[in-house]
Amino acid sequence: MKKILILIITILFTAILVSCMDKENNLKQYKLELDLDNNSSNKVLYTDVQSILTDPVIPTKDGYIFLYWENTKTLKRFDFPNQINEDTKLKAIYRKLNIYTVTFNQSNFMTQEIIEGKTAVNPGNVEILNYKFIGWVYDKTNAIFDFDKEINNNYVLNPLWEQEFNTGLKYSMISTDFGNYYFAQLVDDGPKKLIIPNIYQGHYINDLISSSGGSGIESIFIHKHVISIENKFFSSADSLKEIVVDESNTSFYSQDGILYTRFYDELKLMFYPINKESLLYLIDSNVTTIESNSFMNNKGIHTLNLINGNLKEIRSHAFNFSNIKNIVVPKNVLINNSAFYLYENGNIFIEDESYSFEVQKSTNVYTKNQWIMTPDGPEIISK
Repeated sequence: MKKILILIITILFTAILVSCMDKENNLKQYKLELDLDNNSSNKVLYTDVQSILTDPVIPTKDGYIFLYWENTKTLKRFDFPNQINEDTKLKAIYRKLNIYTVTFNQSNFMTQEIIEGKTAVNPGNVEILNYKFIGWVYDKTNAIFDFDKEINNNYVLNPLWEQEFNTGLKYSMISTDFGNYYFAQLVDDGPKKLIIPNIYQGHYINDLISSSGGSGIESIFIHKHVISIENKFFSSADSLKEIVVDESNTSFYSQDGILYTRFYDELKLMFYPINKESLLYLIDSNVTTIESNSFMNNKGIHTLNLINGNLKEIRSHAFNFSNIKNIVVPKNVLINNSAFYLYENGNIFIEDESYSFEVQKSTNVYTKNQWIMTPDGPEIISK
């Protein structure tokens, strides 16, 4: 009986001792110090050994984004929720925010610098006569740009227009193994000043093809992505006085309203506007080739002087249905047999002693020694 009593007392004493030890441990607190690394005071928290630490307020720092907390003793990442069993100091780890650019591709380039995660400012619409502004599109994907979207990349944006009624253009598309190509043709219900859009319905306009319209159009502007123009694109634009090409177009350029193209180091005259008036027009001294249909239907020139010292070739049908009164042609030029075939009721003055190209009966051809050049143009001295 005595042994049993001693055993009971021992058990009770042990239970009381353990209980006191647990109570002491529950009262033990550890210090948690948070270094925010943003010029503000450190935050200090206290916790007991059994408490689960929840994620504190996420710190901020101008020009940086918070990544995680680092244990300054172990130099390891400390994730929440978690526990500590000693005094602990954590430091906020940041990454410097990137600066991105959003460039708006228009007549005057404009670039915005955007901090990562912020949004770009919409510069507004770009208005063009007879076109409806749709929005700004990605340079590569042609998708409409969302100005509520956080910026995490560099962007180049182009304005996108949609054709409105009576623009003077008709569009078509052809599919090939290399993709879809979009073409434009002139129609008769166009405005006096026609701007061929850089992009139509999300696609670049690359080619201008033969047209049977364009009456009433006096000026045509060609954007930078046009890489091909068929000879008869302008042939029915009987009011046309000027052609203007975007300075960044690498295939064509214009000077004094006249369309040219370069082939390596050679300058070719592509088209002289039908209704561009000139009493005596001397071609550019660098022109080496007069392209097919380049003076087709011309009614603005009285005398055309092709003697420039560099002309090498006059191609087929260059003067089809032209109303030019006098055309002066230098010697030693390769003249296609049909260059003047449909040129009627005019005079051709050639420096060579003979010619082999075809002409109409109503066309007069004067060779060397039958004419002289005066400041006012060619003058016949014998027939």
